[in-house]
Amino acid sequence: MTSLQYVVHPLPGSEEQFNDRLREVADRINRLGQNTHPGLSSLRTGIKHICLSSNYIALLLEDGRVCRVSYNVLSDRLDLSKNEKK
Repeated sequence: MTSLQYVVHPLPGSEEQFNDRLREVADRINRLGQNTHPGLSSLRTGIKHICLSSNYIALLLEDGRVCRVSYNVLSDRLDLSKNEKK
């Protein structure tokens, strides 16, 4: 089953901050398990390429099919204060 995880990381940002965001995603998966987007739940093949636009993610699958999944970022729910140096 295909699973995509999203990381929101504002620019400019350091590699260390990005790695911290990835750790947060890994911790959330370990605690809560993976949630599959309804549009991806029926895919039974791997993803070869991903293209990201402002409203959609386009996927080229390993079997040659193409699909598009909509998304949006709820900016009012983001905690961007973690970007500040401690």
